[in-house]
Amino acid sequence: MLLRWICISLLVAGTAAAYADDIDDCNYHSNHARAIEACTTLIDAGKLNRRNLISAYKNRATANTEERFYDAAIADYTRAIDIDPRHPLVADSYTRRGTVYEKMRNYDRAIADFNKVIELTPKSSGAYGHCADAYAKKDDLDQAIAYYTRAIEVDPDAMSAAPRPMAGRIAMRWPWPITPKQLSGTPRAKVHGTAA
Repeated sequence: MLLRWICISLLVAGTAAAYADDIDDCNYHSNHARAIEACTTLIDAGKLNRRNLISAYKNRATANTEERFYDAAIADYTRAIDIDPRHPLVADSYTRRGTVYEKMRNYDRAIADFNKVIELTPKSSGAYGHCADAYAKKDDLDQAIAYYTRAIEVDPDAMSAAPRPMAGRIAMRWPWPITPKQLSGTPRAKVHGTAA
């Protein structure tokens, strides 16, 4: 009887150790294939709470993005969003999914996701900046300027802290650097979430 309990204890301990390894590997992104495998194991086990399930999908999506498996990444970000569309972790899923859409040059979907982030976190200057970048890549420079302007209004240090990739193209239409004082007379296109 004692031998039976020892065997069961060793089996449980081994399973717990393997589960802990999967958690570590799912959270560690340098080995993308292993992260995808570990996150899949955790998701399929069905034992994660809602927050950890969202994180597992996001981590797997990140690894899929790094491997350029963009459709799989979008599917995982979508699953993370669908678990609880109002969970605080979800705004980041929209941002990351929007970034994947941007990599795929699907700017309209990227903009839709970035606007969802703005809806969930209206004080996020980064979301306005992402949206501005996507509009600039679409050659809609008026909208790009409007979103860059809003990013600066939300956080005046936003643009100086992180130069935007499309700034060179915008500079031909809008002198850089922009200061909050200069914003007062800047014409605006409509920005999601504002009354402009």
